Amino acid sequence: MEALINYLTDVYDRKKIGGINQDFFIKIKELDKKLEKYFLFFENESELKSDIESYYNRIKHMSFPHEDGGPYYIKHLSNDNPISGNVSYPPEWHNNYSHNIHSHLIKVFKDKLGIKKKIGEIMHANLMQFSKDKPEDQEKKEYSLAQIALNKKQYLKDLFKDSNIGYSNIINLLIKYDFLIDNNDDTFDWKGATEDPSLKAKTFICILTLLLYRKNYIKTNLSNKDIAAALSNTFRGITITPKTYGENRTNFDSKKIYAKPFHFIN
Repeated sequence: MEALINYLTDVYDRKKIGGINQDFFIKIKELDKKLEKYFLFFENESELKSDIESYYNRIKHMSFPHEDGGPYYIKHLSNDNPISGNVSYPPEWHNNYSHNIHSHLIKVFKDKLGIKKKIGEIMHANLMQFSKDKPEDQEKKEYSLAQIALNKKQYLKDLFKDSNIGYSNIINLLIKYDFLIDNNDDTFDWKGATEDPSLKAKTFICILTLLLYRKNYIKTNLSNKDIAAALSNTFRGITITPKTYGENRTNFDSKKIYAKPFHFIN
């Protein structure tokens, strides 16, 4: 496990990856078998979760540029025998392979740590207690329940008035015009280009969001903090602060020229 995490770290840090033995590269099914053996190594659940949490924290922020349907697993064969020694691959191949392995590890680690369940369990427990309370006590707890709902992790789709058709149409257009790579988990890798090389990706994303707001796609009752958090959660490796979004919101009229690449948004 340590070797695999170190490999993902090196690829993410864009270090030069030299020749690696073919046996290192495995399919998802083979990875699952290795993970099962890794989980059985620990004597108790607490030690296992502690180790998994350590690995999860090391890779949770990572993202890898990749091509949908691109090669991510190759086993060289010559006369039905694997090539001996180490083999080198270009960075694009390592990114494709790392994306698939990383995505699977994140899913498995989250399941083991119960990350997806925590919010749901808290909401359920509070709602069960809420139903037993007297009317006056229920009123007092309404605010707390609302706060828990607000603290649920938000993504770009949660900003849309229509989180189904409207959101899907915009995302499909952004993918079609080569601005996004879909990670199939409500997150995306940003690959949009701009004619102004000094314009940072986070500024470009803010301008896109503000354009969607002006076109009446985005909800009107959201704070800069809500929007910035949703954008940061959606675009891997890009952090957008409320201050950054607020500044672009204030100066949007002077930056309209940068919205031209999104001519397909009506």
